[in-house]
Amino acid sequence: MANGEWTALERLSILFYDGAGRVRVFTIDMDGGRALRVRLRLKLKASHIVAGLSGMGSILLWLILIFFNPYTDGTNLSPALNTFIMPFLPGCLALIAVFYSYRLLLLIAFGWSILPSLYLTGTPGIFAWFGVASLGYLFAYLLMKPRLRS
Repeated sequence: MANGEWTALERLSILFYDGAGRVRVFTIDMDGGRALRVRLRLKLKASHIVAGLSGMGSILLWLILIFFNPYTDGTNLSPALNTFIMPFLPGCLALIAVFYSYRLLLLIAFGWSILPSLYLTGTPGIFAWFGVASLGYLFAYLLMKPRLRS
């Protein structure tokens, strides 16, 4: 930094331990001060990816079912509440299971969502994908290793 020149910070990486045996990296890249890119690289396992995709897919399908479905009556609250409890909340439970690596929540989400998902699987259209999301909870449960108690 001679003659009043500033040196630009090009990359800042922060390592932190998440308490579940994994080290996570938070990286900030600066391209000559013009662009700022922030990346969060996680050491994800296959069970986290399957459960996360299934949970987000179930939530997205519920949003399409309620708000963008031409056959849904916007004034009747009962179908929205029933489908909120059956496919939407298990998707949220699966996402919580991903963040905390708690596999029992995935089994609960599967058991909670399997019956309405089987019903919706028999319907024509994209709502048959609720069954795939429900099976994703089961596969993620089977893939996730049990946490060791210390």
